[in-house]
Amino acid sequence: MKLSIQTLLKEAVDYAGLFPPAGLDMASSIRNYGAYASGGNAWALGRFIVPVSRLEEFNFHIGTCAAESGAKWGKVEDQEKPWRLSAISDGDLKTDLERVKRFNVWHGERDETQRVTIDTIEVKTRYGDAITATGNASPDSLRVFFEIPLDGQPEGLMTAIARAGGAAKVRTGGAAPRMVPTATTLVRFLDACFQAGVPFKATAGLRHPLHGVRSFKGEPGEQEGPTHGFLNLILCAAFMYDGMESKIAEDLLTEETVDAFRFGDSGIGWRDHEIGLETLVAARRDFALSFGSSSFEEPVKYLEAVGLL
Repeated sequence: MKLSIQTLLKEAVDYAGLFPPAGLDMASSIRNYGAYASGGNAWALGRFIVPVSRLEEFNFHIGTCAAESGAKWGKVEDQEKPWRLSAISDGDLKTDLERVKRFNVWHGERDETQRVTIDTIEVKTRYGDAITATGNASPDSLRVFFEIPLDGQPEGLMTAIARAGGAAKVRTGGAAPRMVPTATTLVRFLDACFQAGVPFKATAGLRHPLHGVRSFKGEPGEQEGPTHGFLNLILCAAFMYDGMESKIAEDLLTEETVDAFRFGDSGIGWRDHEIGLETLVAARRDFALSFGSSSFEEPVKYLEAVGLL
């Protein structure tokens, strides 16, 4: 495996097995995450995604299911690294923040050091005032991702997110073709993030590495439509971080041929553009943070299918 691929996708895949289309139960999702965290592709695994309303259910299953998955389970010094969770706020925000606080305190008191922690929370909003209020209510130890709509003017919301010290979240797909944003819309979101100095994560429809036309089965009658690729998205963000113009970035975002890319040990190329490892590291650390997927195995499998793993 080329070093540039590992740099590009290090801890990039947030596992959302509880959510559609996988929709697994809590026990199965925890077992899966534990197995992935102990497996050969653990370098690509990010956070476990869980709704705040299901934190007690997570606590009920965590010890037994993690052990059954083969995950090392004891004090944090006995593990390769602690489990990091991202909580989806699905109720009253003040109550959700309190529940997250209790969760972290409970896990922190179980051992000498914390082995499971929630360090990010994801909130859906479309108003600048709500972003400001959420930022003021959230502790500094918790990074807030604000999922904002793409049907308006993202620039104003990005300013509010930046002032709140938060990050942005974008939905890149769904159950039907109409839920997939155009390349122009998505690049505008990325540019708004970059101009405001706001990092982001993505979710939905990013199982495949490259852009392509695929089937949707989420509504009556199978449909086909374009879907975005996670390699396209992360590389597009990285190149924009390095100064690529939006129009060229749209072409990168819709690139469908793996042979158009060059993955080496010193960087990645696309057409006549190059980006080095140092810039990739900075772009991933400060800008393109992760993407959510209800499957961890499928992104890995598709990377193997195009010869990148």
